[in-house]
Amino acid sequence: MTTCKRSSFIVGVLLFFSSIIVSPSIGKELKTTRTVAHNYVVIGAFSLKSNAIKYVAYTKQFDFESAYELHPPTNLYYVYAYKFADKSSALKEAKRIQQIEEFADTWVYIGELGGTPRQAHPVAISPDDGNTSHSSSTPTLQESPSSKDAGVTSDNGINDGSEKADITDVPDIDSLEVMKDSSEVALEGTLAIGSENPKRISGLSPISKNPEPQEETVTAPEEKTYKVYINTVHVGKFKEVKGTVEVIDPIRDKKIGDIEAHTLSQFGNPKNGNNSVKFDANIFGFKPVEYVIDLENPTTDSTAGKVEVLGDSIIVNFDMQRYQKGDIIVLYRVYFFKDAAIMRPESKYELNSLLDMLLENEDMIIKIHGHTNGNSHGKIISLGSTEDNDFFALSAVHKEGIGSAKKLSEYRAGTLKQYLISKGIDEKRLQVKGWGGKKMLYDKHSSQAKKNVRVEVEILQD
Repeated sequence: MTTCKRSSFIVGVLLFFSSIIVSPSIGKELKTTRTVAHNYVVIGAFSLKSNAIKYVAYTKQFDFESAYELHPPTNLYYVYAYKFADKSSALKEAKRIQQIEEFADTWVYIGELGGTPRQAHPVAISPDDGNTSHSSSTPTLQESPSSKDAGVTSDNGINDGSEKADITDVPDIDSLEVMKDSSEVALEGTLAIGSENPKRISGLSPISKNPEPQEETVTAPEEKTYKVYINTVHVGKFKEVKGTVEVIDPIRDKKIGDIEAHTLSQFGNPKNGNNSVKFDANIFGFKPVEYVIDLENPTTDSTAGKVEVLGDSIIVNFDMQRYQKGDIIVLYRVYFFKDAAIMRPESKYELNSLLDMLLENEDMIIKIHGHTNGNSHGKIISLGSTEDNDFFALSAVHKEGIGSAKKLSEYRAGTLKQYLISKGIDEKRLQVKGWGGKKMLYDKHSSQAKKNVRVEVEILQD
């Protein structure tokens, strides 16, 4: 019995001292490892670090306490106007900033920012197959950060970043300064990106008593490849512009393929005698810009300020300017069903680019010009009424009749007008004109005759 009491006493003493010595250390450890999330009022996100730096400088004129940090999950640089310890203050400030047209896409990010960008990898780009349809050349747009991966809140009406947040295509890179070699790509006049260049490796035959002389296999020299990053930025607003840039062989005057802006692409020597490639940025709503680059010597006097080299990658900077008063834009990728003023679904991308241009500048007034291939009369399918919103599919609610080519072209221009109105554009900013076949670009029997069927947008006021 005495032994039992003595054991209980010893255990009690040990527990007492452990509560004094061990507990504080455990509490201290928990306290030091606990992190407190910040609330960032984010006004922009950029895939290229240099673009984020320029945007921070630009936003200082609005008296923001602007700064930028990396958001590792998306590999984007978030530019934020303010950082708060409490969520309610961040939401209140975000609401205030959203009232400024320039920053209508402001949202609140809850979490921590900072870290090291992930390693860059060239993206896969299919070679051009000669198909000129919209679906083959439309860039694949990635989604903006969601509350799941970016810690974004949508409380009190603050944008959750999935719809309005100013986020461009999200590539696998952020800072090109950390680029390293990945897959090796072979190319002969076409973009063959993402596939490995197979190597032939010499080997030994199995040992035998009377080995036959083995012919040595010569390893083929590896084709040199080039990494290119297309950086298209809106002049004045310092925002990254989404879209694709054509890659052209300037010697043979032949298209090689397309590169999506704000992605790292890899391809080989075009083998045209001087290693030159032309990059043509013809993104809807912006004036076309093109540069001819010597892949072996990209930074020259003629490319100063346009091209830079970071590590083993070539950065091509495009300053994109919006169209101005008097300019006319051809909507080459807006298509209609036969004998109808109803658009095909593949027209949505370019049509929404037009919408973005109008939303960006509320003072802009445009005239929409419709054109047809020839002037013959025939069947016309058009929208049934101003309440008819079946813009991209033929349906029973549409109206069918007979009319001239001029009337068809006017209806088609009117369909674009009605679509834009349905998206919030004031009707007073939109005018329409139907030309029929009076201004054809090609003979109506030409192989290029389909280009006569088009819609043009004239900027009347910017």
